[in-house]
Amino acid sequence: MRPPGGSGRAVRGAAWLVVALLLASCAKEEAPPGALPDSRPPQVTRTDPGDRAVVPDLGGDVEIEFDEPINAPSDLARQLVGSPAYRYRVSTGFSSIKIHPDGGWRKGAVYVLRVPAGIPDLLGNRTEESIRLLFSTGPPITDTRVSGRLVDRITGRPANDARVLFERSGDTIPYSAAADTGGTFALPALPPGSYEAYGYRDLNSDLRLQRQLEAYDSASFDLPDSTATAELVLRLTEPDTTPPRLARAGAEDSVTLRLEFDDHLDPRQDFSRAEVVVRDTATGSAWPVERVGITLPSEGPTAADTGSAAGADTGAARPDTAIGAAADTGAGPVPPDTGAARADTAALPSQRILVRLGRPLRSGIYRVRVEGFVNLRKLAGGGDTTFVYPPADTTGAGRQGGGT
Repeated sequence: MRPPGGSGRAVRGAAWLVVALLLASCAKEEAPPGALPDSRPPQVTRTDPGDRAVVPDLGGDVEIEFDEPINAPSDLARQLVGSPAYRYRVSTGFSSIKIHPDGGWRKGAVYVLRVPAGIPDLLGNRTEESIRLLFSTGPPITDTRVSGRLVDRITGRPANDARVLFERSGDTIPYSAAADTGGTFALPALPPGSYEAYGYRDLNSDLRLQRQLEAYDSASFDLPDSTATAELVLRLTEPDTTPPRLARAGAEDSVTLRLEFDDHLDPRQDFSRAEVVVRDTATGSAWPVERVGITLPSEGPTAADTGSAAGADTGAARPDTAIGAAADTGAGPVPPDTGAARADTAALPSQRILVRLGRPLRSGIYRVRVEGFVNLRKLAGGGDTTFVYPPADTTGAGRQGGGT
């Protein structure tokens, strides 16, 4: 017997209602109308160990817990900055980050671990500040602090790709800090003692200084008590095993010579101790040398340039002549960091040296012999070469001749 005519339509209507309800239950949950979207980054609710805790028998993971689920990046271990300078494994859970060093936690060490800013939640809200963990596996936590700047020795620019190792006398724990984008670094809570600091570019990312391969500088400092501080400036210099050699020479004017070396010279050396001999190759006569340096003062010799074939050259030295370097003001403190990446202007090195002669050059060929010029690795060298005065090509003055 057939059901009443309207029964089929009722069944089909009920089926569609069930489907609609199922689709509604699978739809994305949304905030109630008028509610503000979640824009709050994840907040740290607990760290284990706690801040400045002393845990002599630490054996498990260090853990950071958040108040909501997180979506930490897969390369978080590479971004983690840790002291001492060991490798650290990082794993992430639903709302936590766990950290463990290769080889386990070393006894008698002070740990400073820094998780970078930018840890996101599931909606993409990111932490705005880094997370620092400070704890110890033995020594008491002190209020010491060492900070400073890392700069490139040649350019004076901040070395923002460098690290610092701190080695304490009588200790084998390699405490470490990394430069920020402005080349500055800081490390709190170093145990008191006498230290040697090594700033270096970690080219092979092995957390160790390779003196034969990597630019570096070192400095000694003391932290005599639990509240001591130290401020350092480390100027990273490339490794070098050869002395500087004279490459070419030429005349800036009739009483000023330019000497060019194959290496950067230490601007803080005593140039008066270097030997410079200038001779006329035709007569063997030596020209007196009055002054040698990266820069020369504006006052020049009073002798008239009667023997020069360069018409406009009167024999007066060019005022404040400088080539490729700042004045040799000596090593001085670097001004306080304002956050800007700027050059360190304290005595930049140069490959060029100026020589002030005691009387003007005559037309001819001259030989220059030098000894005792010191490069940035404190190696002394010299050499000899010839030049023609006046130069045949004024646009390339003084570049005749080659070092021997």
